[in-house]
This record gives sequence, structure tokens and C-alpha cells, in this order.
Amino acid sequence: MGNSGDEVIVTGFNGLVTKKTVNGVTYDVYTHSDANAGANAELWVQKGVTLMGAQRGFVIKGESARDHSGYSVSNAGDVNGDGLDDLIIGAYGADPSGKSSAGKSYIVFGKQDTDAINLSDIVAGKGGFVINGKSVRNYSGRSVSQRR
Repeated sequence: MGNSGDEVIVTGFNGLVTKKTVNGVTYDVYTHSDANAGANAELWVQKGVTLMGAQRGFVIKGESARDHSGYSVSNAGDVNGDGLDDLIIGAYGADPSGKSSAGKSYIVFGKQDTDAINLSDIVAGKGGFVINGKSVRNYSGRSVSQRR
């Protein structure tokens, strides 16, 4: 999404965004080669993304409580043509336009900084766009994938 190397996407669809709301959290972690890392390198995900003591990625915070954002995540390719890969993040429990569990799929444009992304910003048209499920209990976003 923002570097020239491979990336690992870690999700916690029941992750806490605040101490009181379970919105789902997705972590985009940039991999790197480090001769000093050895075979036993560890990945720590905590209040942001830290890899071997350095910020290497970013957090994507869910939009609404119990929307299950991050249940399904996929590389989307370069949807907007900026040269960076984009992500598809499913949130099958989302209630677009009051339609209970119709679900949403967020297309999040790739970026090069490590600032956190709030999916509510994507809904507002900043940094991507949303595909809403059509009807009640449609569960759109339960499975997302790049078209090849």
C-alpha cells in the first residue's frame, strides 16, 4: 500500500477502537529485509504498528460498533491509478442507510505515510470509497477479493 516491499495485513474484526467500542481494526504492516533481524524476528502490533522497534505500517480503524470491519480483507490492486496498491476491507455487520447488516466494503487507497485511517473518512470520500450492501441481512463484505 505504500512501499516497494511486500506487506502483511493483520486484522482483528472484534478489535477495540476505543476502550468502549468494538469497531474492528486492520493493520497494514510493511515487511523489510534486515540482516540483523535473524530467523526469529518478531512482529508486535500495539497502538499502531511496530516492527522491530520502528513504525512500519498503519492502522485502519472501523467505522461503527459491531460492524465487523476487517473480517475479510484483500489487496484490490491499484484502483485509482496512483501507482500504489489499494485494499478492500469488508464489514459485513455494517448498517448502511439503516439497513441492518446489509454490510459494506471499503476501498482504501494506498498511501505512503503511517497515519491511522478511520473508515468514517472513507465514507466521507477521503482516501477511498464505499460499496454498500443492498438489503437487510445482505452481509455484503463478508468475503472480499480482487478481481483478476
